[in-house]
Amino acid sequence: MLGFLALMNFEGLRVKHLKALIRLSAYISPKRAAIAGRQQQPRRKARQMAAAQNGDRVKVHYTGKLNDGTVFDTSRQGDPIEFAIGSQMVIAGFENAVLGMEPGDSKSFTVASAEAYGEHDPRLVQDVPRSELPPELEPQPGMRLTATGRDGREIGLVVTEVNDAAVRLDANHPLAGEDLTFEIQLVEIAA
Repeated sequence: MLGFLALMNFEGLRVKHLKALIRLSAYISPKRAAIAGRQQQPRRKARQMAAAQNGDRVKVHYTGKLNDGTVFDTSRQGDPIEFAIGSQMVIAGFENAVLGMEPGDSKSFTVASAEAYGEHDPRLVQDVPRSELPPELEPQPGMRLTATGRDGREIGLVVTEVNDAAVRLDANHPLAGEDLTFEIQLVEIAA
């Protein structure tokens, strides 16, 4: 029947009928369309997805684990993280892993501590006399504090030990010295 419609003379039909017949003619083979005097373009293959490259803004779901399998962070319960590749918004090893991925791709990789948060630096661990801390502060191991450096920047600290005389504070990033394993999925290359 569609072949018959393709060979009909469309003159005199109202516009709404012509539109319906044009939609139906999409199902006509290219050979029959040529017979009816119509040119039908061959279907093009879907556009190839672009691979993520430097400067692209991307959205990525991730789960980060330590060597012992402990999950230290994940985006799976919320929105994916969004960042521009090359902007240094995430650690270098993470950015490098996203390069060349296409939306929907997943991978697992390990970032050595040197490409993550660096090695643990013992010079950034100091004992501070309790008398130098605010009197209302009851420090506990694992407590996070903030100090202001000489240049005015805030420095994150973690209390690692407490005794009657002093508190040991560590200014290293909590993941310093750790190799980090990530499972990621490139969700989108944003415009």
